[in-house]
Amino acid sequence: MLKSSQTTINELLSVSVQLVSESIKIIYDVKNSKDLQQSWKGKNDPLTIADIKSQTLIIKGLTHHFPQIKIVAEEDEVFPGPLHVDFSQQQKKLFTNELFPEDLQINVEELTAFIDPLDGTLSYVNGDLNYVTVLLGFALNKRPIIGVIGQIWSLDNEGKIVYDPKIYFGYNLLRKVFVLKTEELKNSVISPEEIPKPLAKDFSKDFVVIYSKNKTNEILENNIAILNPTRTIKAGATGYKLMAVVKGIADCYFYEIEDNGTKRWDTCAGEALVSCFEGVMTGKDGVFYDYVYGMDPRNLKGVLTVIDKKKHEELIKITEKMPYDINMKL
Repeated sequence: MLKSSQTTINELLSVSVQLVSESIKIIYDVKNSKDLQQSWKGKNDPLTIADIKSQTLIIKGLTHHFPQIKIVAEEDEVFPGPLHVDFSQQQKKLFTNELFPEDLQINVEELTAFIDPLDGTLSYVNGDLNYVTVLLGFALNKRPIIGVIGQIWSLDNEGKIVYDPKIYFGYNLLRKVFVLKTEELKNSVISPEEIPKPLAKDFSKDFVVIYSKNKTNEILENNIAILNPTRTIKAGATGYKLMAVVKGIADCYFYEIEDNGTKRWDTCAGEALVSCFEGVMTGKDGVFYDYVYGMDPRNLKGVLTVIDKKKHEELIKITEKMPYDINMKL
């Protein structure tokens, strides 16, 4: 018998996957309506009704199922209208005991959820939809342990953006990351696919760095070159770039900006999935970020993420000495 404040990893992931799936529907429907109700929180920092509705839904769902949980979320506004989701009808055990055994339990009171209800809002507004994700991460004892990332659109073989909703998720103690298409949630038996850990390789011959498409300047471009990549990828949205590392599309995600950079809700879910593969995410000084309710959410030392620990150690010796002009305009 579980105590009132305890839940299983299976239940936490089952509920989270369903909530992210519902948020995906909201984001897709708002985009199709062409009524984003867009405003601006700051430069290159838009807000839409999809952000607000998605966050409201996830928070209401989490507090319905886990009243004791602490929540840190990006947006200040709450959607006052109906969301048309009956949380009491959501399944609490989507996955088999073989995937997530019943003895994997956790005290909800010790958890903090970090929510980015629509990561990549600038990409969403600009039509770069393949970068848009929903991010839901959970931290225990200051560290991310569970990540759930919903990807809504992707690029087909011809480079066209297509609606292709899927959800990536994992619990880092199991050292596995899974993916399922949201349409599978209608099935009586859910069988997510395990994605492989990126293979070790010779970085002198192939080293791919992914970095920000929307926030860059001459100094940042030069610092990327100092990392000596064989190839670079520019992309929008933190969640997308962290998932690129998890999936082996890129070997390293580097984000140097300190003054207007990422926040804990941008990185919690992705860092949890990176840690499922024993990868490392730190600031450019090599120090891990704490994930604590009520603390300053800014990642003030940028982001350096690599699956290969030795490569991360090598890069830290470079990044901690990099020049950075905080006054240079992006």
